[in-house]
Amino acid sequence: MKGKRRVTPLTELRVNAGLTRMEAAIIMKIANESLTRYEMGMNDIPFGVGEMMAKVYNVSFEDIRQAVRSTKEMVGAAVEGKRRSSIKKDKTDLLEKIRVKKMKSLSNMDLINSALKEAEKWKGKEAN
Repeated sequence: MKGKRRVTPLTELRVNAGLTRMEAAIIMKIANESLTRYEMGMNDIPFGVGEMMAKVYNVSFEDIRQAVRSTKEMVGAAVEGKRRSSIKKDKTDLLEKIRVKKMKSLSNMDLINSALKEAEKWKGKEAN
């Protein structure tokens, strides 16, 4: 993950047990990448892995379930915040494009009006 690392409730349970992610993954016989994805709320945790986490972290299975719920809420809020930010940026970009087009249109209208006035002048000169 780029930028700030978020500490999720699942990560806190592991850290409170005094384990690195690698140590916990080895003890539970799962891939380090899988544990990372579980902790970041990117993948659902299989029931058996959840039970193993409870034993390894020396917490209740209910503690694991609550940490999973909290992690999902945390990740959901972060995703929603990014989505809102993205929508706001898209809206701002669109408004800027509209403003630029209006300015170009006004500029083009000025050119057209100027050309029409010039044509009227020439018309008047030709008539004389």
